[in-house]
Amino acid sequence: MSATPRPGFIADFEHTGPKEVEIKFESNDHKSKLEAKYEDGELDIDIEEEPHGEDDH
Repeated sequence: MSATPRPGFIADFEHTGPKEVEIKFESNDHKSKLEAKYEDGELDIDIEEEPHGEDDH
């Protein structure tokens, strides 16, 4: 499995499996987080999106 960030984003791999993957993609104004877990025969995927940067409080 692999992940390639879009131009302007960096990728930070927190967990790399085999049963759990967590990847954070971040640019100057946006952050995405993907978590995928395989447990008890089921795949659970959670995706969080949020703007961030100078205007965040």
